[in-house]
Amino acid sequence: MGFCYQFVRPPDGLWGAPYPNGSWFGMMGMLQRREVDLAVGPFGVTLARSSVAVFSVPILFTDHAILYRRPQVQPDLLGFTKPFIPSVWAAVLCSLVVVTALALLINASLLRRTRETDVEEPGDGARSPAGAAEGPSWLWGYMILLAQVLRRRRSGEGEAERVVVALWMLAAFIIGVVYKSNLKAMLIVPKVGIPFDSLEELVAQDAVPWTFPRGSIVHSFFEAAHEEDPASSMGRGWAGRSRLLTNPQMIIPTSAAGVAGLYTRHSSLYSMGSDFSKYGVCRLAITRQGFMPVQYSMGFPKNSTLKPSVDKMIYRLNEFGLLEKHMRDEMANTSYCLQPPGSDAGTELRALAIGDFLGVLSLYAIGVAVASLVFLGEMVVVRVVPTLA
Repeated sequence: MGFCYQFVRPPDGLWGAPYPNGSWFGMMGMLQRREVDLAVGPFGVTLARSSVAVFSVPILFTDHAILYRRPQVQPDLLGFTKPFIPSVWAAVLCSLVVVTALALLINASLLRRTRETDVEEPGDGARSPAGAAEGPSWLWGYMILLAQVLRRRRSGEGEAERVVVALWMLAAFIIGVVYKSNLKAMLIVPKVGIPFDSLEELVAQDAVPWTFPRGSIVHSFFEAAHEEDPASSMGRGWAGRSRLLTNPQMIIPTSAAGVAGLYTRHSSLYSMGSDFSKYGVCRLAITRQGFMPVQYSMGFPKNSTLKPSVDKMIYRLNEFGLLEKHMRDEMANTSYCLQPPGSDAGTELRALAIGDFLGVLSLYAIGVAVASLVFLGEMVVVRVVPTLA
């Protein structure tokens, strides 16, 4: 470079934005007051910032993304119903009702015909209508669906009913195999709910708060957008923000604590890689859809004589690919965390928690309660009705 330099940190650690009186704080304020000859930044170049400083040729072009706490697999109360969508469950229920009703009608017709002709059982002098005590339960279709044992019919009886039962058994077998296969796949590769994947989805929800650094380009754009159109995505992003960050060192702790942050994609990727290198697990995630693409450059005071030399250096670094290599090296550990949430656990199986069984246990508890009520009702009928008679 041909000159010596002294590195100075801004007192507030911020990029900078204007006060109402026209003065600036942060690094932009130091450039405006000519307290420094060069601000590394890098800065997103805007018209307002260009009014108080000049900028080098671009170091990089990037958009902004949302950095947030990585969602984890959570127990699902109704997970046992997820292998089929509601319309499939409704179709199974309708088929069960129709097939059961059809079989009962066929059996009733068979009993009516057999009562017209007395059939004497071999070895028994008594005469009884065939099948009079063998009427099927209305739960037989449900029993087949659960692969329970059914009663046996004598040879030659109820061929039509046998056909209906056989077809329903085949359908129940297919339904059961598909259900078990889908449920197994869902347990092996669970789906993780993504709270949002764009700025529009972020401002439309209220489960995850969000913030951004004070004095950043996001701060300036969102505040201006709110003044011009409060209903826009950026305007709502300004209105619904949490307390602004005043220390860039708090980007990772704030995001890991559950507060989403709106930063440049490069900064977000760097934060993800740094956090993974420190803890060995991916605690952060980033949205795929970005917003607000900008050019980032170094800043100089107005009429700086240093700018041509720095521009020439940046040109050379870009020509030899050194800037790109440096950025790629500092984000070497980020690629692992760019996998979709839920797919970064490798071959490790998630231990099932009690919440995974609450749905089935609740269904069982409801069944026991209903059965108990029916049993109590039967006891009342058996004991009370004869007494009243």
